[in-house]
Amino acid sequence: MQQEMQNQTQPPYGYEGERTQQPPVYQQNPPAHHLYGQKLSLPVSGQAPSPGQRLALAIISLSLLVGLIFGLIAFASADNAPNWAVIPIMFIILLFSAVATAINLIFNRRA
Repeated sequence: MQQEMQNQTQPPYGYEGERTQQPPVYQQNPPAHHLYGQKLSLPVSGQAPSPGQRLALAIISLSLLVGLIFGLIAFASADNAPNWAVIPIMFIILLFSAVATAINLIFNRRA
């Protein structure tokens, strides 16, 4: 039995599926798309957002804001929330509006 185990060839790699593959070739300078943690560059002047993209972002932002407002109001009325619940609801709406406005301003500044 020990002789049988010695006659068996051991796979050159860790598991069976890898046996048929060639060993990995390591390059001195790998291509940039294989590096992790690479920095993203700003868009080139030819890649500015189109008017359609800016309009789509504005429409989506407004629809999310309206959906948030109606959702919070519906949740508060269905739950019979106390009067003081208006303060956190207004804070959430104000915070979401500020973030949506900032995103739209940043996106449209590149145009």
